[in-house]
Amino acid sequence: MTLTKNKFGVLFSLTIFTCLWGIYLFLIKSKDPNEKYLFGECLLDYKYHMPLINRNNELDYEKCFDGWSLVHLGGYIITGILFPNEFLFVLLLSILCEIGEIIIKSRGRLSDVIINSIGYMVGTLLSSYIKIDIDIDDEYNNFIIPCIILVIFVFYKISKKRKNDLDKLEIPTWKE
Repeated sequence: MTLTKNKFGVLFSLTIFTCLWGIYLFLIKSKDPNEKYLFGECLLDYKYHMPLINRNNELDYEKCFDGWSLVHLGGYIITGILFPNEFLFVLLLSILCEIGEIIIKSRGRLSDVIINSIGYMVGTLLSSYIKIDIDIDDEYNNFIIPCIILVIFVFYKISKKRKNDLDKLEIPTWKE
């Protein structure tokens, strides 16, 4: 698979969103893993509960569309507007991200892959009405490895935090 400028734009955009996730978890979210937090509240109940792999690597079921789902939707709409027509690449990255979340003892949510896909498709559709042309320099290949290293670093730091919080969790595993 060739990494085109558009695919690099997707990768770069999602790297920024991953870093914002890390900043939120380390600088804004309460240190108490059981305390209510900004993105954890349910916004809409699911008619059918969505499967997820919780921090204990157990199959569990997510019961609602929460603030994190909204963040995913917004981030992928923006990515679709800026870097449209890379659906399979976005789908692959979404699946890899959820696998990464399982590895770092976060929640691997099927709903995230679905919401990411919907958000990206909406963004791609909107891109034909919202013309934003981002000119990526021909040297973009020089930034691929730093993007990947940055994402791995953020996941590593979150993994350490998650492992420390695991023993203190008292909230339902689908809502962590």
